[in-house]
Amino acid sequence: MTAKISILLPAHNEAACLPQVLDELVGIAAGLPVLEIIVIDDGSTDRTRVILEEYRRRDSSLKVVTLPLRQGKTAAIAAGVKAASGELIATQDADGEDDPKYLSAMLELLNSGQDLVSTRRKNRSHVYYKRWLSLIFNIAVKILLRIDVTDVNSGLKLGKKDVWLTIPLQRDFHRFIPVLAQHWGFRIAELEVEHRRRFSGQSKYGVDRYFKALIDLVVIFAFMRLNAGGKKHSRADKQSMSMNV
Repeated sequence: MTAKISILLPAHNEAACLPQVLDELVGIAAGLPVLEIIVIDDGSTDRTRVILEEYRRRDSSLKVVTLPLRQGKTAAIAAGVKAASGELIATQDADGEDDPKYLSAMLELLNSGQDLVSTRRKNRSHVYYKRWLSLIFNIAVKILLRIDVTDVNSGLKLGKKDVWLTIPLQRDFHRFIPVLAQHWGFRIAELEVEHRRRFSGQSKYGVDRYFKALIDLVVIFAFMRLNAGGKKHSRADKQSMSMNV
């Protein structure tokens, strides 16, 4: 029996991008074992909710999870995981920067014995200072947390549901999903993909996110030092981490 995929799109004020993103994703999903597309509306104040309701009338495969107040990307992903029915879960950003055409290759990698497939963005379209900050951050993560993944914060990911249920999705830990998965003993692969510009509008995140990420990096580094040798499916470790951050 073929495992079904739930695709999660966390979205905050992405009304300008969502119609094109959803049209593209629905087209790609038709050729894959996709069970559902779930958009998590993270407290949007623009027309995101209206657009999603209109789209859902046309396509019953679309599910919408609404967070009344903005809670952040990690909380939005966690809400999507809770609502997902598929055995596999994919994530992608709702701004068009992630190209879903790579999901097919990611699924092949997953079926080759991996538990989580992340992506490495090449030819990034971001402004130069964001590219440099991201490079420095990824190098710090690679050195401190000893992970082979080059681009930990790429939005396009595909993994077995158990991975998403095991790792702690709190604070802003969405930036460290491959790190956490590796710590819990899951097998990880990385696929190189082309990066695109946003379909419309501007990023909802500023430079301050890198400072928040550095704080979370310290938290995760301390936890991993205290709990060396994470083991697969160790829910007790997850509970311990939740109590300490």
